[in-house]
Amino acid sequence: MVGSERKEMNLLLVGRTGNGKSSTGNTIIGKDLFPRRTANDSSTDSVAHHSTQVDGKQVNVVDGTGIGDTGEDIVGGAETLSHSVRSIWSWRDIVGFHAIVFVLKFGVRFTKQEKDAVQCVKSMFGEDVFKRRGVIAMTYGDNFSKDETSHRTFEAWCRDQTGDFKTLCEECGYRCVLFNNMKSDREQQRELMSVVDGMPESYTQDEFNRPECKLAREVFLLGEEVTEKIDRQHGSCLQECEILLGKIIGCTKSVSESKISSDTEKRLTKQLDGLERRVAALLTEQKGSEKSNFTTEKPRLCSSTLTTIGLVVSVMAVIVSLTVILEIVIFRLDSVIALIFMSMVLIVSAGVGSVFIWIKVKDFKITENVKQGY
Repeated sequence: MVGSERKEMNLLLVGRTGNGKSSTGNTIIGKDLFPRRTANDSSTDSVAHHSTQVDGKQVNVVDGTGIGDTGEDIVGGAETLSHSVRSIWSWRDIVGFHAIVFVLKFGVRFTKQEKDAVQCVKSMFGEDVFKRRGVIAMTYGDNFSKDETSHRTFEAWCRDQTGDFKTLCEECGYRCVLFNNMKSDREQQRELMSVVDGMPESYTQDEFNRPECKLAREVFLLGEEVTEKIDRQHGSCLQECEILLGKIIGCTKSVSESKISSDTEKRLTKQLDGLERRVAALLTEQKGSEKSNFTTEKPRLCSSTLTTIGLVVSVMAVIVSLTVILEIVIFRLDSVIALIFMSMVLIVSAGVGSVFIWIKVKDFKITENVKQGY
């Protein structure tokens, strides 16, 4: 159903925490009902829903959970959003979403974090979700009028952009709407309604539950988990790596056994292969580290033993030499000079040997400390 034939319109707002998603929801419904959140307060534990009437049409707005900046925030936000969307379909009479509105902030660079948020939305709702149902809502529209001196329209400004943001705009078919959440008027609502009215399809629960979407969500969450583990290697251990590797192998098996398109299978398999290589490299590094620690301790133990033996031999040499000297003095044995000379040689040899062993052990410890980075 297209355009004015619709009596109801369902919108899902998604995007990074702090981009003005909740404020945009308030502007659409014309009331201050959605709680505002900041980038430092990513309250991603619930999904809010409110409705309004715009020109006789029922408009239902769902404020999805915010997508954070770190791997852990992204995983938590994505999982919460996925569970919440399922719950909305179960307890609300919402057949599908007529548009998935991706909220960005005007005047801010399109960073890697924004790209990650785009990929998160694609992984949750399908690789072609922006092409078929995506709308870009650009907040802080008051800054656009202040910064623009060439009298360009917002659509012309979007078409003049470059890089990843332009790619996203092209993917959405330049369905972009500028929002100034500091003022409340019906024109912003009507402009968004007009854009959404031109989109014939709605995103349904059946599409959300397609095997392709389920597997894509699983692969995405695995990738974020791997990234989070690698970023904090000091917290990783062999057991964590082995569990991750098991998950990846299991997911790869699910992809190969599922009835999905060959293109999707190739794309997901390629992602999983990359994850498997990263985890395998980390696992090898962890095993090598534990082996290195073991082999390092063993030579150190042997070196300590050699040092002890050297000291014992030196002490015994001194005792033997003193005994020989006493016998020579007391009993006036023959070849006194020869015996004294031999005793001196024995003492000097034992002493030199002990010093040599001590130096080698010290040098060994210094070398190993350098290798270990101490």
